[in-house]
Amino acid sequence: AGATMSEEIELCAPALRVCNFVLESEVGAVYLQVIHMAQSVFAWAGLQPTLDNLAVAMPSRFEKTPLSSTLLGSITETTAQSMARRISQKSGIQCFISCSLPEDHALSAVVEKRILQEIQRKAASDVDAGAGADAGAGADDGADAAASERDSEAASTASAAAISADTASAAPP
Repeated sequence: AGATMSEEIELCAPALRVCNFVLESEVGAVYLQVIHMAQSVFAWAGLQPTLDNLAVAMPSRFEKTPLSSTLLGSITETTAQSMARRISQKSGIQCFISCSLPEDHALSAVVEKRILQEIQRKAASDVDAGAGADAGAGADDGADAAASERDSEAASTASAAAISADTASAAPP
């Protein structure tokens, strides 16, 4: 006589959320991909779909400045590490950044600002979702995905005046 086991499968929200953006600039289209994870974010920005470097930064409870390191690529190329450090300090989360952009401080600043906007938008939507979790317990995943796409599109159109955002098709790295 075998024992019977009752299984109950509980659906949960996806653990990763991927957002793609295209920013038009003087040097051409700049592609961005932001992958939200539980307590961290991975962001890639570049003109070509390459992963030439990767840096990480994370808050420290002992220092005001986040700890950071270059994981992939030349240690003499500091754009990704500096950007990761600033984004981690402003967002309070661990950041993995890959940045394949020309040496243009204005462009890097706009890209960094856009990544921060996406992190803040995601944090705000998480707070809203938490407040409405009891009310929306029966909502279907298709409606959530459509709302997420609308949020992503609205956030993209609110980028810097000098650079217009387009959430159409972005080439992921």
